[in-house]
Amino acid sequence: GNWPKGVGPQLGGSRFQATMARGVIDASPEDIFRLFGRNDLVPEYNEFCQELEDVMVLDDETKITWGATGKVGPFSPRDFVTRCYTTVLEGGAHLAA
Repeated sequence: GNWPKGVGPQLGGSRFQATMARGVIDASPEDIFRLFGRNDLVPEYNEFCQELEDVMVLDDETKITWGATGKVGPFSPRDFVTRCYTTVLEGGAHLAA
């Protein structure tokens, strides 16, 4: 594929590959910020997520989640582990990563 600089299968020789997606969300930064912290809202924006659990809370701003999808078309079910970090920076800017 056409991988962005710094990611892709050619970097590690591993059988695991990275996937990157970009998009525009029609919502305020504050609304998006709140979405990242609430597992119960995931089905509203991700129809493929069938299971989602917090695995570990690292601190007030950081958690690790595990999620699973079902089979989608020719693709087998998938598991995802995600580090979710949300904070308010000096000056009031919201950061969700």
